[in-house]
Amino acid sequence: MAAKNHDGEDEKKQLEETLKMLSDRKKAVFERTKESDEELRKIREEEMAVQMRLQEIRSEDIERDQRDRYEARLNVELKKIRQKYEAVKMENDELKKDKVDR
Repeated sequence: MAAKNHDGEDEKKQLEETLKMLSDRKKAVFERTKESDEELRKIREEEMAVQMRLQEIRSEDIERDQRDRYEARLNVELKKIRQKYEAVKMENDELKKDKVDR
């Protein structure tokens, strides 16, 4: 019976040592994971900053393109208005000339 009790104590001691070893291994894994999590967090922050800047640039490009198109439309309208102005001016000059000639 003493041998059985001794074997039980040895097994208990071995299981406790195994449990401690597993606990230490878990702590080591958590520590490695903590470092990886921190690195991933930093990468995510940088990624978000880059995405935000890229979005700003894209928005600026869209705004610039819209301004350029608007400017082009205004230039076309201005050209038409100037042509009409010149036509009206010429017509007015002819009417003045006709009035003077009478």
